[in-house]
Amino acid sequence: MEENLRTIKNILLIFLLIVIVILMGVLSKVLIPLFLAIIFALIFQPIISYLRKIRVPIAIILPFVYVLTIGGVYLVSSVVYNTVSDITVELPYLTEKFNEKLTSIVKVYNQITGSNFRSNNFFDKIIGTLDYGTITSYAGKLASNLTSFTSDFIMFALYYFLLLAGIPRYRDYIRFVGGKNGDTFLSNYETIQKAIVNYMLSKFLVNLVLGTLVFLICTFFGIKFALFWGFLMLLLHFIPTIGSILASIPPILLAMLQFDTWSPIIIMASALIGVQFIVGNILEPKFMGKQLKINTVTVLVGLVFWGQLWGIIGMLLSVPLMVLIKLILEKIPDLSFLSRIMGSPDKKSKNKNTNETASLAN
Repeated sequence: MEENLRTIKNILLIFLLIVIVILMGVLSKVLIPLFLAIIFALIFQPIISYLRKIRVPIAIILPFVYVLTIGGVYLVSSVVYNTVSDITVELPYLTEKFNEKLTSIVKVYNQITGSNFRSNNFFDKIIGTLDYGTITSYAGKLASNLTSFTSDFIMFALYYFLLLAGIPRYRDYIRFVGGKNGDTFLSNYETIQKAIVNYMLSKFLVNLVLGTLVFLICTFFGIKFALFWGFLMLLLHFIPTIGSILASIPPILLAMLQFDTWSPIIIMASALIGVQFIVGNILEPKFMGKQLKINTVTVLVGLVFWGQLWGIIGMLLSVPLMVLIKLILEKIPDLSFLSRIMGSPDKKSKNKNTNETASLAN
């Protein structure tokens, strides 16, 4: 009887998870600013706790943290908006240079292969679709997205204010929510909070190093909007696997438009790829260690899932969200096996299993 009840309970939990996922997609306009506000609140919570420990008045701490965060987000948004506006102004020049580059490539290809492409060939169609009017229409869509961002920013600011206001008494509130298991509930929350904060801060520092290197490379080669490309690398490197690749494409394409010879383009692209390799494969693993404890398949599935559900914001948040889900599943006995599926065994557990197998064989 108990086994049947447990099976029914697990089935109901699965249906509940499906309903939650559907609601998260339907209510994305409301939930995305909320999740961003929660992550920012989690990041600043240790700072607030430390300032309270050294007896800084809470009436000074909360306004300072709030203004600092909102001001930082607004400043970054302004930089992005102004850069996009500058790129829009440069579109006629960039489009002309792009057409010239493609035309020269076609001529070289015709000379090498002896071909004779005409106006109806594939390359000419590409040139025709990349005229000023087409790109301007994309710029208009981008402007509408920026308008939508303004409303999301206001919602984020409101959520963040309410969360910061509740931080000073969060322990009492979590114990109250947990009821009889209040202390356990609080311990689980603090474990999750610590894991998310450690990941976000470590990842941010690694991305800051990579973004700074990209900015310096673009500045050295005279690539326009170098600061923006560095910021874009800092931001998109939060997206696992493909983020840094996506961030490298625009400055390389712009270098192809700015330079008349291939040597500086090749050197600049090699430098971008080189710093990504060094940071991503050498610096990042040493700096971040084994904080995530989730396997590569989980990272890729999370990237696709959250990207499909919440777009670019979902892709940026995919790893911390998967870590959050894994940590929550660890605390549910009937679903803890899902947490193990998402994770990866460490060397100690591997050695332990190997020793146990060897002793059984003997």
